[in-house]
Amino acid sequence: MNKYEDIINLPHYEPIYHSRMSIDKRAGQFAPFAALTGYDEEIEETAKEKNIELTEKDRVNITVFGMVKNDKHQTRALMNDKREELEISQTLLNTITMFQDAVHDTAIGYHKKLREEELTKSVLDNISGIGTVKKVELLKKFGSVQKIKEAQVEEIAKVKGIGLELARKIKEEL
Repeated sequence: MNKYEDIINLPHYEPIYHSRMSIDKRAGQFAPFAALTGYDEEIEETAKEKNIELTEKDRVNITVFGMVKNDKHQTRALMNDKREELEISQTLLNTITMFQDAVHDTAIGYHKKLREEELTKSVLDNISGIGTVKKVELLKKFGSVQKIKEAQVEEIAKVKGIGLELARKIKEEL
């Protein structure tokens, strides 16, 4: 049994709106914790290899806390590196919740932006001379890339900002 297996295999909240994270990805969430708790040993080992004497100020002293969640995936307590639950005040709990909400909102916003960018991507993006405005005009006129492929060069050239030369290029590249 590895060092974190008991944590990784704890019962987890079952999400309603997305699929559950795989055990490999869940294990990956604990990698930063493992890296932080092993950092001092790496510094010591490197110092020995290089014959460097470390002073107290050279040593990394990072206190790592885990969050203990309830069955609704809300933080209810903190756990220290010895896996002891720590009593925390309501003020601290509210502050932690505020930080979690801010991080969650940022992550959701970032993924929403990525999803929107992915949805607006098109093979038209790869044709030089076609920017966002011309792409929008083409899709407004024809409705889809497939219909642009099926259209005649002269029909494509009638779209605002396209012209005959660019229309030929579009037909060649599609």
